[in-house]
Amino acid sequence: MGKWQVLEPIMNVEVSCPSEYQGELIGQVSRRNGVLISTDDSNNWFTINAEVPLNDMFGFATELRSSTQGKGDYTMEYCRYSPARADLTQHLIEQYNQQLEANRLMKKKNK
Repeated sequence: MGKWQVLEPIMNVEVSCPSEYQGELIGQVSRRNGVLISTDDSNNWFTINAEVPLNDMFGFATELRSSTQGKGDYTMEYCRYSPARADLTQHLIEQYNQQLEANRLMKKKNK
């Protein structure tokens, strides 16, 4: 018997900034559930390649620019779909059930 799964888009993210912000940059990507693929440090410039869920990337540009004094930059492009984390899946199921209940009550009220 099959089992359904909620999928979410995973993005390839490349982030660059001066080497002095290396620790902060790695922390930001990790807090956003990013998986580091590679790092490069050359000419006092640090670059990270990572895979990060799209949902976790919202607000990243602002956080990056604030923490690097406007010197950090990033690009991202679609990579693949992957099963969503269990906590996100549970949250979506709860939202769906609440919406079903609200619709049911609305129909009952309009009868």
